[in-house]
Amino acid sequence: IVDTPGHADFGGEVERVLGMVDGVVLLVDAAEGPMPQTKFVLGKALKLGLRPILVVNKIDRGDARPDEVVNEAFDLFDMLGATEEQLDFPIMYAVGRDGWVDEDYTNHGDTVLPLLDLVLKHVPEARQRLVLRRELLIAYVVLLLFLVLGPHILEFLQVSQEAIRIGGGIVLFLIALKMIFPKEDGLLGKTPDGEPFIVPLAIPLMAGPSSLAMIMLMRKSAEGQWLELWLAVTAAWLVSAVILLASRRLYSLLGEKGLIAIERLMGMVLIIMAVQMLLEGTAQYLHLR
Repeated sequence: IVDTPGHADFGGEVERVLGMVDGVVLLVDAAEGPMPQTKFVLGKALKLGLRPILVVNKIDRGDARPDEVVNEAFDLFDMLGATEEQLDFPIMYAVGRDGWVDEDYTNHGDTVLPLLDLVLKHVPEARQRLVLRRELLIAYVVLLLFLVLGPHILEFLQVSQEAIRIGGGIVLFLIALKMIFPKEDGLLGKTPDGEPFIVPLAIPLMAGPSSLAMIMLMRKSAEGQWLELWLAVTAAWLVSAVILLASRRLYSLLGEKGLIAIERLMGMVLIIMAVQMLLEGTAQYLHLR
């Protein structure tokens, strides 16, 4: 994320920075509208073929005029020779001081995640796939590191298997609960009318606390079975990687409602697994098994 200077004196720096990025967020004041420096920076971005996202900030000002500002921004795009694709820019409204962004300025949210969601979807597909491959490889390395070093980590932290099972079960339960009963505009959650977050962050979802806890438990209970453990971790990673890399096709095939239904179903499966982890951890701690 790069914050570009708006003044014309920094034209060279702006051009170099814009040549490095994959997308642009154009921030405009809800009362003042596009400024002279807005025209300068936007013109550079449009010439490079970037597709800006318009964010109208400070809509809580008493003299805010968000609808007029959006029209002024559209006129500026048109005057600068924007293509039809660039003219079809997404619009978000924000109060940066309060830390929220929403596509409807009458809804005062409590998070900037809708903007993150939009930025990720707005980035060119080729770049998305490149970033996703990198994240998948990092997640795989993290999983293998915990597979090899898991027992040593537990020993160093003086953490028992029971604590790992119970802690991992609680985290997995909370994740699954969000999948079944999502919070509107959350990172994992979707409302029935909302759009699923189709390309999630690979590292926290594939190499999160529950996954790492499960790997350390597998390593502890299957001491010496390196080939079987590696095959199990690799197979699970490959399945997840294929699903993530094919996410756009899955979205086209299943549609919004289909993906949401599958997410609810997987949430139920994860809750069952979480309860099982909790029961086993509690039973071991109480010496019931």
